[in-house]
Amino acid sequence: GTSTKATASIETMNTEIETDGETDKSYGPEETYKSGDYIQHDRQAPKSHTCCGCCCDTRRAVIVVNIISISFATLALLSLTLLTTSADLASQLDDDEVQAFLDEMDGASIGLTIGIAVLGIICNACGLFGAYKFHQISIIIASIWYIVEMIRSCVYFDLFGLAMAGLFLYPHVVFYRELSSG
Repeated sequence: GTSTKATASIETMNTEIETDGETDKSYGPEETYKSGDYIQHDRQAPKSHTCCGCCCDTRRAVIVVNIISISFATLALLSLTLLTTSADLASQLDDDEVQAFLDEMDGASIGLTIGIAVLGIICNACGLFGAYKFHQISIIIASIWYIVEMIRSCVYFDLFGLAMAGLFLYPHVVFYRELSSG
């Protein structure tokens, strides 16, 4: 048989192949050259970023944080609606802070709070859709919502809300970067 020497560089896709003194160039992970033999390059699949170093990939993290956010917003929306529409329930509450909160809320404040909760649910649903369908614009919409939540938390000096919004924003930013880079 004929001796076949192949010099291949794993770092580059260009491969020079020598067959009986002739040189061919080939491109790609599996190539055919003059003698009909194949060269197989071992390519490692790109690894995705793991959220928080070990938990899960960023796509799954985006799904989880958006489900948590939708749950919180739905719970807040339901409790606010229940407290404002049921006078019997509101009068039975013993907590002075809750009573003061309900006394301060007028129709416009309640409407604004409900509108913000619904907007949050819509933005988080966009984030779920973006993670499920790998849709960049939907991930951007959810990211903008978390940035708005961070700004709101700063205005009201809500350190817990600021930390939570920041931690929920993180997987969105990394997932968007992964989608952008392919």
